[in-house]
Amino acid sequence: MAKTYEELTFPDDFMFSKILEMKPELCKELLELVLDRKLGGIVSVNREKPIEITANGRGVRFDIYAEADGNGKGKGDIYDVEMQNAKIGSLPKRSRYAQGMIDLNLIERGAEYKELNRSYVIFICNFNLFPDRKHRRHKYTFANLCREDPSIELGDEAEKVFLCTEGTEDDISEDMKAFLRYIAEHLQTSLKKPSPRRRCIRDGGMSI
Repeated sequence: MAKTYEELTFPDDFMFSKILEMKPELCKELLELVLDRKLGGIVSVNREKPIEITANGRGVRFDIYAEADGNGKGKGDIYDVEMQNAKIGSLPKRSRYAQGMIDLNLIERGAEYKELNRSYVIFICNFNLFPDRKHRRHKYTFANLCREDPSIELGDEAEKVFLCTEGTEDDISEDMKAFLRYIAEHLQTSLKKPSPRRRCIRDGGMSI
């Protein structure tokens, strides 16, 4: 059954993307929390941004597509942020496809590959991404490394980050843990009973 607007909470896809689009400063704060570093300014935040490369090809629609200002270097980092509340399809393959579509959208015909922006595909998952693993992490960050020598990074400036609310390891900051708890608790609440509309929520160091 579809939820009414009053029943939606922050973890719901619509509310998540709507709030971050309306509050770019909150989007920046969330990205800093996820990446564990300070960022420059955010130029744009677009919700449900569609990318269609060909008429017959499969397009994508990003929950949140944000672009940084580049700090005067000409091109800013690109961030795709997805709220994933259910295990649907293959997230690793989906993240690969999303990153490829970002690149196709960025580069123009005849442009050099070095013009591609650094990009991050971020999934906030309300489940354990790797249930068969002994250690359940809250955060998994993937970049392309040399299998023969992991100290060598490919340098393609493309990263994928998966956050999991069901993590048990002490692998992230207390603020990040609080945020993931908030996501898990409010999603469960919204599934069990209608939730009142919230104008201001404070948790995990973030104001929503």
